[in-house]
Amino acid sequence: MSVDEAIRDLERSHDRLIDRYLALEERARTLPDLHGLPEQAPPLVRYLSTLRSWISGNNAWSRETLRYNDRLPAPR
Repeated sequence: MSVDEAIRDLERSHDRLIDRYLALEERARTLPDLHGLPEQAPPLVRYLSTLRSWISGNNAWSRETLRYNDRLPAPR
């Protein structure tokens, strides 16, 4: 497998995992109401929101850091 093929394969795997996470997150957000457990909703929603922020922040960081992107513009 070439490097380009490996990157495309990794991108597909990443996209499948994120799609699955988003579907499960949506489902999990409705579980407390469906099962009459409103007291569990705030911690679950807080956890899911925190996890979503972590994923988003990691994604933004990886686009901006030289660790993963050596083609960033020179600092001003």
